Amino acid sequence: MKIPSLRFLPFAFLAFFSGLYSVMAQDVSALLIKTLGFSNEWVGYSSILILPWSINFLVGPWVDRGNPRVMVAVIQSLAIMLLCVLSWALWIGWSLHVILGLLLLLACVGAFYETINNALYLKTFDISDQAYFSGFKAGFLRLGLVLGGGILIQGIGYWQNGHSVAYGWMIYFLIIGVMFLLSLPLLNALLKTIPISIPRNSSSHSFFHSISLYFRQKEIVLFIFFLLLFRFGEGISMRLVIPFYLDLPTQNGLGLSVKEVGFLKGVVSLISSVLGGLGGGWLISKKGLRSSFLLLALCMILPNIFYVYMALVLPTGVLQIAGLPSFHFWALIAVIIEYLGYGMGFAALFNFVCQRTDPEHAATHFSISAAIWNLGLLLPGMISGKLQSTLGYPLTFICSIAFSIPGLFLIFYMRHRMKEAFPR
Repeated sequence: MKIPSLRFLPFAFLAFFSGLYSVMAQDVSALLIKTLGFSNEWVGYSSILILPWSINFLVGPWVDRGNPRVMVAVIQSLAIMLLCVLSWALWIGWSLHVILGLLLLLACVGAFYETINNALYLKTFDISDQAYFSGFKAGFLRLGLVLGGGILIQGIGYWQNGHSVAYGWMIYFLIIGVMFLLSLPLLNALLKTIPISIPRNSSSHSFFHSISLYFRQKEIVLFIFFLLLFRFGEGISMRLVIPFYLDLPTQNGLGLSVKEVGFLKGVVSLISSVLGGLGGGWLISKKGLRSSFLLLALCMILPNIFYVYMALVLPTGVLQIAGLPSFHFWALIAVIIEYLGYGMGFAALFNFVCQRTDPEHAATHFSISAAIWNLGLLLPGMISGKLQSTLGYPLTFICSIAFSIPGLFLIFYMRHRMKEAFPR
């Protein structure tokens, strides 16, 4: 089925805001904790913020039977209120426990929002168009990640001049709150362009039926192990990349400033992430998932290999381009590899999960799969800070690679269960 590209526009905006929610629970929370002066162990413990994405399948049946326009409006309104309270908490100096509690509530809202986003996507497009548009969806998701975790982060260094670090973070969360507020009418208008059918049956029997159907799939145990292990190694490195950038060379880090991290994760990663997502989606649509999955999965491990090298050598070298601020050359290469690899690998995982999702129970089934793979990020992330403080950065990044290998082996067993081609 050939779908005009304009039909993807609502999903572009939905994916963009999903990226903002996600980055606040992941990179931004790690950077916030680190810049407020807390240890890497607290950065690891903050992986609990991924938990809402591991239990959001519980709201899947209601998403399948609810009105997405109303749900998006309610979710965005809750997020605006939480962002205002979070800004106030930073301004008056509330404790880290309160800040993390507010971020956890915001993560719950973001996980609910992403469930709505994925359900609409799966119900609107057939399997061919899901593969074709997955690169664009991943690209706009990464755009949200880059804006929230890169471009706006650069501003913190300027906003805190003459003020505290907390003041810069207060401005950061207020800006995102204003963006959410301005987006409400636009999102509502775009969602009206999507044909939505709301089933009448919303009983508790349907709730348990939707979940039980997922666990009655063929070879579901193998599939669950695959989802758990595919991103397990990434779960260790994901929480430690920003502390590695910020720690001084005497602490076995690169000693970058918040402005430098924001620039690299903003300007540089934007191009890399979009190219990675589009490239992964294009390769899958042309070659099929079965033929391309292993290659795309290997792309997700390459960044960790490079981080091992940097943690061992701690290379120096500043690159200066006219009109741009100077930045660490090797950190630049690392960010390019990281975002290209993640964009391509995640496109493969997303498409495989789409293939295993029943469109009639799209929100429930996809959110259960997402919950399992996020659990594979949460568990190693919780121990990553302790692991780094015990072993140091080089051995921790090596552990990240080692924990990625079982997931790669499972790809060989899962390949024959993947559809080969996506004709358009």
